[in-house]
Amino acid sequence: MSRSLVRRIVPALFAAYVVFLERTLRLEHLHRERLTAARDSAGAVVLAVWHSRFAIAPFTHRDAPLVALVSRHGDGRMLGEVFRRLGFELAFGSSTRGGAQGMREALRAARAGKSIGLAPDGPRGPRRRAKPGVVALARLTGYPVVPVTFSARPARLFDSWDRSMLPWPFARAVILYGEPIVVARDAAPEAQEQARQRIEEALDEITDEADRLVGREPETPREPVGSVS
Repeated sequence: MSRSLVRRIVPALFAAYVVFLERTLRLEHLHRERLTAARDSAGAVVLAVWHSRFAIAPFTHRDAPLVALVSRHGDGRMLGEVFRRLGFELAFGSSTRGGAQGMREALRAARAGKSIGLAPDGPRGPRRRAKPGVVALARLTGYPVVPVTFSARPARLFDSWDRSMLPWPFARAVILYGEPIVVARDAAPEAQEQARQRIEEALDEITDEADRLVGREPETPREPVGSVS
């Protein structure tokens, strides 16, 4: 089977599976009022989720426009096609490829009043290490960052760099929203780094909490802290 055919078929099948999950999961949204309050205050948000929990990210922001920032890498393009099939707009770019263009597209979406969703540890890790791009996006748009995650049981855990989780149909699942994090437009480099760390810690906290809520052991410790680029 040709690569181009795979890139057409796989997103279609995955999008259909996501729709099926939405109809069958025993899904509970927790602390969604945090997202609502942040949107009411700022008009839109930067929605941040770890790459490993991206599978049901489309469920987290159904009631308002959202642009997904995805990688130009082949896997990112396929994931973007899944989101497009589910009705979301796309901005292509990452920390490793097309970052400047992706940022411009995201800022254009922000000027139109649309929220932006991204995985701050994508497209290739390190796993669960927030990169500076999420802080830059929050600072330039003026939007608060709302951490969000999910967990499910039973679910398939993939042997990928991010240890992706994909729920089985009819699983018990939770989507959990964290407290909004605001980055000042004139934040100094030290304050930006502190914001990056807060986003990272908040995503870890709610992801571990979501795992416990569905009866899973939290993920094993990630790799030691290294340079974040």
